[in-house]
Amino acid sequence: MIRNIYILLLLSLLTHIWGQSIEIPQVCITEDSTTTVPIFIYDVLDLEYIDITIEYDTTIVNALEIIENPVGLLDGGYSFISNLIPGIINLAIGSNSANLFSGSGMIAQIAFESIGELGEFSSLTFLDAQINSDWQISVVDGSIEIGNCEYSIYGQVYYYSPSSGQKPFKIPEVGVVLNNADSQYYHTDTTNVYGYYQFESLMEGNYSLSFSKDKNEGN
Repeated sequence: MIRNIYILLLLSLLTHIWGQSIEIPQVCITEDSTTTVPIFIYDVLDLEYIDITIEYDTTIVNALEIIENPVGLLDGGYSFISNLIPGIINLAIGSNSANLFSGSGMIAQIAFESIGELGEFSSLTFLDAQINSDWQISVVDGSIEIGNCEYSIYGQVYYYSPSSGQKPFKIPEVGVVLNNADSQYYHTDTTNVYGYYQFESLMEGNYSLSFSKDKNEGN
């Protein structure tokens, strides 16, 4: 049975500063199944090209394909070159246009199949990562664990000040980080226009949530 935990949060607006970075989250996959692992970029300015190499354990999972630009973050002026060899994933993205992307979001997904056993996991480690001419960017390695991924956590973020007498209003574009207190695994999400966030396919465990909002991003 899926256990849903609904959280209504009284949130003060927080300031969070992201550096230019590339991130892979921690993901759960069931035995003998497939899943996708996203690759995110954060706070990129005038994106000309990205070049990354990721290593994984071939005894636990197998990379099937790279799904390019799955949410349409980058326009048609960008080209993708990807290469999969056992244990290694290469992805290069370059721009052929003067219309350069700046911002944050998902640039690709990696489709994996599980070939290991329950409880095993593979690190997803950046061997190289470059944005434009910068090799000193921040990177966050991910992982993929074979487990019983049957739980979900979801909720809504809104702001309410009883002393002001104003009605509660929902807060979009809030960064949400879900941490598993029993391990180093974590997941990230961003609230939608109605302030909702959702985490699916979680393993049983103890979790904590943290929230951040750039005070310059509107209300």
